[in-house]
Amino acid sequence: MEWAAEHQAELAEDWCRASSGEPIVRIAPLAWNGLTMLTIRSVETLDDYWLRLTLSDRTTIERDVSDLLRGPVFEGLRTNYAEFRQARVRHGSVEWPGDLDLAPEALIWDGPVPHDSSRRPPARLVLHHPTGEPVR
Repeated sequence: MEWAAEHQAELAEDWCRASSGEPIVRIAPLAWNGLTMLTIRSVETLDDYWLRLTLSDRTTIERDVSDLLRGPVFEGLRTNYAEFRQARVRHGSVEWPGDLDLAPEALIWDGPVPHDSSRRPPARLVLHHPTGEPVR
């Protein structure tokens, strides 16, 4: 990966620091097309299948994910709200027990990452399934 090669010395220094119990030094995040890739840092479940997400740039956004929880794989989350409340962040996205997850670009942008570097994710958004078909 290009980013790792570019930051190899910094990564090695951080490894030494971490191995000796010292705090690591922040390294510039991966950028894509001039954009810093936003990832999800924390999640809080709210009522009615809303999630409050804190992003890697420290902004907080809220998303209604009810329309994304379709099909048999998400049935447990749809029918058992206690299971939905077990949401956690892993690898920059939201996941639930059973290796269920939603793509971070869908959660942050409701689709692909925009090419416009000045664009910020909306603070509150109802997300829509890509097919646009009503839930059955």
